[in-house]
Amino acid sequence: MSRMSLRRAIPVLLLALVGGALLPAASGSAEPDDAAGADPVQTIPLDLDSGGRVYEGMGAISGGGGTSRLLVDYPAAERNEILDYLFKPQYGASLDILKVEIGGDTHSSNGAEPSHMRTPDEVDCNRGYEWWLMKEAKKRHPDITLYGLAWGAPGWFEGGYWSKDSIDYFIEWLDCAEKHHLEIDYMGGRNEREPSLEWFIDFRRALDENGYEDVQLVAADEAGTQRNVNYLKESPEYAEVVDVIGVHYPCSVDRCTPNADAVATGKRIWASESGWNHYLTGAKRLGSEINHQYVDSRMTAFINWPLTFSWYPTVQYQNSGLMKANEPWSGHYDVGTSLWTVAQTAQFADPGWSYVDSGSVYLTAGNGPKGYGGTAVTLVEPETGADDEGRDWSVVAETTAATEPQTVRFEVGEGLAGTPLSVRSTVLEGGSDADWFAEQAGPALVDGAFEVTLQPNRVYTFSTLTDATKGRATSPASQPLEYDGDKFEGYPFGKSPTYMSDMEGAFETAQCQDRGGKCLRQVITKTPIAWMRTPYPITLYGDISWDDYRMATDVLLEDQASVAVAARITNEYNSTWRPSLNIWNGYWFWIDDSGRWRLERRPTQQRPPAQNPTVVLASGTLADGFGIDRWHRLALDVQGSQITATVDGETVASVTDTSIVNGQVGMAVDSYANVQFDNFTVEPH
Repeated sequence: MSRMSLRRAIPVLLLALVGGALLPAASGSAEPDDAAGADPVQTIPLDLDSGGRVYEGMGAISGGGGTSRLLVDYPAAERNEILDYLFKPQYGASLDILKVEIGGDTHSSNGAEPSHMRTPDEVDCNRGYEWWLMKEAKKRHPDITLYGLAWGAPGWFEGGYWSKDSIDYFIEWLDCAEKHHLEIDYMGGRNEREPSLEWFIDFRRALDENGYEDVQLVAADEAGTQRNVNYLKESPEYAEVVDVIGVHYPCSVDRCTPNADAVATGKRIWASESGWNHYLTGAKRLGSEINHQYVDSRMTAFINWPLTFSWYPTVQYQNSGLMKANEPWSGHYDVGTSLWTVAQTAQFADPGWSYVDSGSVYLTAGNGPKGYGGTAVTLVEPETGADDEGRDWSVVAETTAATEPQTVRFEVGEGLAGTPLSVRSTVLEGGSDADWFAEQAGPALVDGAFEVTLQPNRVYTFSTLTDATKGRATSPASQPLEYDGDKFEGYPFGKSPTYMSDMEGAFETAQCQDRGGKCLRQVITKTPIAWMRTPYPITLYGDISWDDYRMATDVLLEDQASVAVAARITNEYNSTWRPSLNIWNGYWFWIDDSGRWRLERRPTQQRPPAQNPTVVLASGTLADGFGIDRWHRLALDVQGSQITATVDGETVASVTDTSIVNGQVGMAVDSYANVQFDNFTVEPH
């Protein structure tokens, strides 16, 4: 059968209740402890009378810091193919929800995204790439749900983050969205920080006063539900303004946290950030999570972090996402198992369908070490979409916990369509493209039921829908980025140059001081409200495979500050140990306005700083100083074990070190000061 067209925006109350019951209590459901002694063939009734919450979709996040930074620089043809895989209905992931970061010019896991409002009096609605991404998603999927959330924020908020300043800031962001002809459906408060109840109440009031009555609020976008549930119980005013309980990472490999207290509030519950799995090898966990979120926790939307692996491999959490797309210079991308695992649900149900509780249960066989063999969830279209044959429905079964085949009988209840079934399956670990979203012959319905044998390590979908497709496009071959540079002339003012990826602060094109043409300028001068501690502004560029080369750039300090050029950067070391700073390894040449300089090697392994300190390889002071408002040329040359730093063509340090043999380049400023860069080059030896 063909699906009905559904508006993706979900009404405020979307609980399909039977007899007022909110807690999971489906007939025939099997908790793990019930699996022992189960019949060889498990029977699962698909009974509409069992009730079920309304399904709200599958989504993904662009943000948490620059996760889509390299996607925007792809050639148009390959970029469109990637976007089709993500957003085009019945083609790839077929995503229903796109959640984006509201940038704050500060590091938020994988880099910094530009802010639309860097001072109280300045708004630029064209900064960043999230506007572009939302419009591309809408172009492919007009009914996709859009959701905004901030991690950090500019430093001008006088009242701190939870203040009227941030409310005004978000209203301006919504105004910008409107100028881009984008309708934002949901807003959060702040990523993974304890919420201010009063702030949410005031924000709701401001939304209503500014014409955004239809924007719904998600709280609190943090791990766990109990603190937020307690707040909902304690404050009726807060409970009134919160539409959705948003939970982060609620699931382990084989179980999600039970949410009885959260369910009892009557609120909708979302996994508003989850996943964080390898795009190619993390599908087993992902397939388990997607089903367990409802079977265990009655969560009705799953939002994967991140959308794509579209950042440099020198930045943490490499390979996370639904697909890999971080080689814009070659156009190469890679579609892996995770994307097709999402498609096993997203291509077979629309937001507005409902779960069927009797068919959303544990599988009781499969000889799994946990005592069960996986889970199944059943989804059904609204009654309004049914025809004379009955309502369309889909069963998604995952067997990640099984070690051997298991046979399951599904009894199709009254009111459900009995047309021939379509079947798709994905091998979650160890398979190849032919094993992902593979079409199979559908089982026959006999006496209103069908029986199937499910193999371990798979996710299956059985559905009356027949319009699922596996999109196919051919990616170019992977190639390293050629050694290159940038004179920054080919861009409008205020843009991030191609392949430049800011980790903290903002490096943008600007008018050069005391010379013609355009330069790259670090423009953030007030310390942002940080989400993740990164000590100073830094931008990265280039290929991790680069080895022997000379990196050089003209530099002008507008204020008292230190500036650095770096070579052979291979990794980010995060805040695992005190002093809880995110830094990048490599060779770094620093010089300040007085002329003091140092050549240092940043840590080469993720260890506590006392065990793996930064090593100063050489240091000194320029006899003539360095100065402010004066152009100089800095260069860092790496050739084999020889590391050489020069200023205006004169060698100031040349040392031997064998610790790091390859990596990309970077530029940094030791404080939030204006510094200009020009004639940036990377030349191979």
